[in-house]
This record gives sequence, C-alpha cells and structure tokens, in this order.
Amino acid sequence: MLNNHSDLAAALSRRLPSAALTDCRMERVSGLTGESWRIRTAESDWLARRMTTHKRMLGVDAAREYRILRRLSASGLAPRPVALISRWLLVEWTAGESLSPAQWLDCLDSGALARRLVQLHRLPRYGYPLELHSRFEAYWQLTDPARRTPAWLRLHRMFMASSLPRPLKIAPLHMDVHADNLIRDSRQAMRFIDWEYAADGDFALELAALFRGNEMSSGQQRVFFTTLPGLRRGSFLGGDDAADRRLVALGRLSDADVV
Repeated sequence: MLNNHSDLAAALSRRLPSAALTDCRMERVSGLTGESWRIRTAESDWLARRMTTHKRMLGVDAAREYRILRRLSASGLAPRPVALISRWLLVEWTAGESLSPAQWLDCLDSGALARRLVQLHRLPRYGYPLELHSRFEAYWQLTDPARRTPAWLRLHRMFMASSLPRPLKIAPLHMDVHADNLIRDSRQAMRFIDWEYAADGDFALELAALFRGNEMSSGQQRVFFTTLPGLRRGSFLGGDDAADRRLVALGRLSDADVV
C-alpha cells in the first residue's frame, strides 16, 4: 500500500526503524475530508492527511496548520503534530469517538463545548489573521463565471466594500466546530480535530459559524450563551468591560439571529 504513496513511504522510512516499517499497518480513514490514512506500528499511531489541489483552492495551508498545532500541543485541545511531509500532514492519532447527535446536544446543553471553546479563545493568538475579504475574493475568482448572476455579483461587491463589524475580541479560532470534529476519549476528555480553517479572528465569528453551521435554534443559542464560563460575572473577555457588556446583550437576544 505504501508503494502507491512514494513520498509518504520515503518519509516514514526516515522516521521509523526498518523493523517497525515492516510491521507498519495503514488503513484508509473514512469520514474525514480529503485522503487520510491511519498509520500504526508497535510504538506509533499517526494520522496522515494529504494536501490536495482542492484544499489549497479553499485556502487550506498544511504548513500553517502544522505551526498552529505546534502552538497548541500543550493545550490538550488538539492532536500533536508529528511532521510535515511534502503533500502530507502527519499528526498523532486522536483516540476516541466523534460525538453522536445525542452526545452533541448534551455537549451544548451541559456547557462542555463552551468550556473547551473558551479555553481555546483565551490562548495566545496563532499569528495567522483571518482575512475575510481576501478569502472571499479568492473564492469568487474560483466560481464558474456562468453561475455569476447579477444579484450574486451585487452581494459580493457589497460585502467587499463593507467594513467588518467591530470585533468583540480577536482570538485563536477553530472555525469548523461540529460533532464529527469533536473526539471524546475514554476519560470523557474532548479534543478538536481538523484545524484546516483555524486562524485568528473575532470570537463572535466563531459563534456565528457554530450557530449557522449546525443550524442551532434560537433556544439552543441562548442556552449556549448561559453556559459560557465567566459571562454573567462580566469577566468572559479578559477584563474588557465594554466587550463583555456587548456579549451579554448578544446573549439576551430572543430572535433567531443571535449572531
């Protein structure tokens, strides 16, 4: 099987003793975006994820993700990176299971997800700001010209000409939080996987992506706000009283468009 991926095989041969390489087992991992393989030896358990042209078109950068994971390696929030090999990102395998629909709802209601996100958002920034305007312009250039309707073009131009909202807090973001990207181990500890879209940005944008991407109802959104650690004490955003007041007000909105 390694013969089909010569660059990955060459890198593994440099990292693993010959005996371990002989006993190396590879299995395709389903459910993850792109081509991913689990690589196991007697002493190692890794995940290799291939960088594709499609991913690069979407703004994914394996080198950036590798550096972000290195910064997060002591946080317990993410898998530890092992190596960046040509077209492959190699990380430690995250033991456990992704959340079922029932577990996901419990995670939202109990505050378990809020606590993990707050832990992430209080860490130092990655050093890779999320440039929304440049990202949207790149996406626009990749669209099929035949599908660019006048209405769509007007919306695109309106967004590109608009200033972004005043941020609540610039923090390290994950930007792809959903049940499949949360792994819970046997000790009930949770980690995030798939950090391809991670960047520094407004904390409120993470909430917007979480709420919209997971089609959370207005009631679920309000419950999530009540579980944010420190919010009701006005200490959620690290002593920024004005930002804390804005976030508290945001959590009191009762319509469907909380963010």
